[in-house]
Formats: sequence, structure tokens, C-alpha cells
Amino acid sequence: MNLRSEKRAEQQKRSYEKHKQEIARRRAEKRRTNEGKEKNRLRQKDWRRKNSSRTRTAVAGWKKRNPQKAACHTLILWAIRTALIKKPEKCEECCEILKLEGHHRDYLKPLEVTWLCKNCHAKKHRIYR
Repeated sequence: MNLRSEKRAEQQKRSYEKHKQEIARRRAEKRRTNEGKEKNRLRQKDWRRKNSSRTRTAVAGWKKRNPQKAACHTLILWAIRTALIKKPEKCEECCEILKLEGHHRDYLKPLEVTWLCKNCHAKKHRIYR
């Protein structure tokens, strides 16, 4: 790093510290709006498409670190495809008709799944932490 870039980095750091609360407020506001969420979702999708090898590596690493969870996810997908279990249309928590995610209370019982929307699923996991 040369002297110019070091000065610039230091200036950016001071500016960030000075405006930290305003930056945090704007970021939070973006995340709360539907258009902000959609823009972020599309940005992430584009990144995954452009960096597919890194995405595959990350997924493979997660599966290696969490073999039981990965097996449960695979089993649930298989069970849905073969009509062994039926995925409901409404969230079991809030009864909203949204895209649902399977929540396992116990990974030793892979077919016992609670179907939740993204918000309710996140709430469940915040309770466990």
C-alpha cells in the first residue's frame, strides 16, 4: 500500500466513524422495505451465479460440517417428491400463505418437520440461541 492509499483509507475510516449512526440507520431502512429486500435478493443471486465455484465450495463445506442436517434436508426433499409427505400452503405459526421452509426440532426425527415462513423460522432460531 502506498502513502496515498493509506491516507485515503484513514480518511474513509474517520468519515465512517463520524457518520456511523446515520449509515446504520440508512442500511436498516433499506433492509426493511420490500424493494430493498428484493434488490438485495437479486444482488445475492447475481453474486452466486458469477461465483458458482465458490458457492459450490461453501455448500460442500457446510454439508461436510453438518452431515446429519444435510441428510435430513435430502430426505425431506425426497419425501416431498415421492408424496410421502405433503408440504402445506400456509405457515403453521402465522397462517400466512408464503414460501415455506422446513424446521426440524430434532434432526434424529428427519420426517418430523414444522413448515414455517421465513420470518417465523427466524424467530424460532432466535429462541434457541
